[in-house]
Amino acid sequence: MLAKVLNKAARAVSVATAAALLGCPIDEEAASQSDTASTSASSTTSGEESSSESQEYLLVLSSRRDGNSEIYLSPDNGEPRRRITNTPDRRDWFVTCSSDGRFIVYSGLIQGQDEDVFVYDIASNVETELAPSSGDDLHPSWSPSGESVVFTSTRSGTPGIYIAHLDGGEPIQLTDGGDSYPVWSPDGKKIAFLSGRDGHRELYVMDADGGNVTNVSNAPERIESRQAWSSDGTRIAFDSAIMREGSQIYVADLRDGTIINVSNDPVSAGSPDWDPTGDRIVFVSARGDTRSDIYVVDANGENLSAVAIHAETDRTPVWSPDGQRIVFASERDDPLTDIYIVDADGSNLVRLAADGLDAEPHWCTIVP
Repeated sequence: MLAKVLNKAARAVSVATAAALLGCPIDEEAASQSDTASTSASSTTSGEESSSESQEYLLVLSSRRDGNSEIYLSPDNGEPRRRITNTPDRRDWFVTCSSDGRFIVYSGLIQGQDEDVFVYDIASNVETELAPSSGDDLHPSWSPSGESVVFTSTRSGTPGIYIAHLDGGEPIQLTDGGDSYPVWSPDGKKIAFLSGRDGHRELYVMDADGGNVTNVSNAPERIESRQAWSSDGTRIAFDSAIMREGSQIYVADLRDGTIINVSNDPVSAGSPDWDPTGDRIVFVSARGDTRSDIYVVDANGENLSAVAIHAETDRTPVWSPDGQRIVFASERDDPLTDIYIVDADGSNLVRLAADGLDAEPHWCTIVP
């Protein structure tokens, strides 16, 4: 079934296509002007890549605005939004978009039943369960090619890491050692994951076929979470906390095995995400007199700067694919959280919607 969906999917392009994806009326004049400008820009210099300014983005997020956690697709200026899922008895969350902007993957949980992973084809409006089983499937993460999903599953009785291909076939089991939260490296050759196989939850890396499993953090006194790869695949940023103490952001260099604390937070820090260049990391920090705010720091721990400061809680910052903006969830204007976008230098803070109950924003790139 999923293979048929894949074959039917069309790539999303231009203003007109973006409007169609959102189910919005198409401004033909604006679409024509955008296409003409794009053509002109691409022909100015032979062989020159188009600038990031011409790239279009959508946001995919989970929201309880209609009373239940559902998946929405939104332009990066807020409304109008397109509701992707409509399952009142199921909580949909842990959502991300494939690199080609064609598919969304997420977890869905019905109370009292197993959690499952679903793939949604944006163009054809078709949802398909990725790899049905009698266990829980959760924590999905896209391969860089957008052709496969790695996820956690308890189908064998113990949490392990599996890969499922969109073109069909049985999922491939990679591990079975109490492992979870897999994340693919940018080149698709390795997978980082968390595991308690040695008695403590630590950060591990393995080859994409399950070989060469390596304990990266190797710190039994700490508990690791929320890992993120640098764009060149040589470093991993992650949360690490000592029991009853605050967490810190560490960067592990896979080339030489060094690990450094880049947050040096007197209270607590978490939720790291790399900028596209691999030079900077955005994260939340509870330093100062606030609950948690958005900060940026160089990958070596230098040049810490505040991006968004408020007395209420900010969460889950994610850098835009062009490195110009950061999207995050916040309680600053609503105790039930809204989505905000801010320029990477802290200017031009925008609240996308004022309805509360929004969470987990991620960028979705429209690829020509």
